[in-house]
Amino acid sequence: MTSLYVKAPLDQCSNSWDHREEQSVAIAVCVALWAMTGSPMVDRNPVFIGSSSTVIKGINPVTYFREGRPMNGQPEFAFEWNDATWHFPGQANFKVFRADTVAFAPQYGGYCAWAVSNEYTAPSVPEAWTIHDGRLYLNYSLSIQTH
Repeated sequence: MTSLYVKAPLDQCSNSWDHREEQSVAIAVCVALWAMTGSPMVDRNPVFIGSSSTVIKGINPVTYFREGRPMNGQPEFAFEWNDATWHFPGQANFKVFRADTVAFAPQYGGYCAWAVSNEYTAPSVPEAWTIHDGRLYLNYSLSIQTH
């Protein structure tokens, strides 16, 4: 690997350069490299779609808040947002979601909240859900949800 940082001889450095500045530069380079290559906890897709090709397996995210349970959406009321397809049971829920996508979309892109809190990603299921502080969180399973 080629070094990204070259230290100049002392006679070419100003007196204001000290080890704290070297550390700051090294940290900045590491952060930039990490941002370019990605974190191990972040999946390449910002939203978990699984094998169904839709978010939350076609479940309407608005009904978690409005009905207190997951309900299937319909393909004829599909909406593309955040590189993913979201389904709704009708025009009303579609309009509610579209008006404030961030409020109704599951946190962590629908990946398992427990897994993300432990610095990796895992799929989620629509049945393992909770709303905390007005945000929807999904989990890998009902047993993980109790952790």
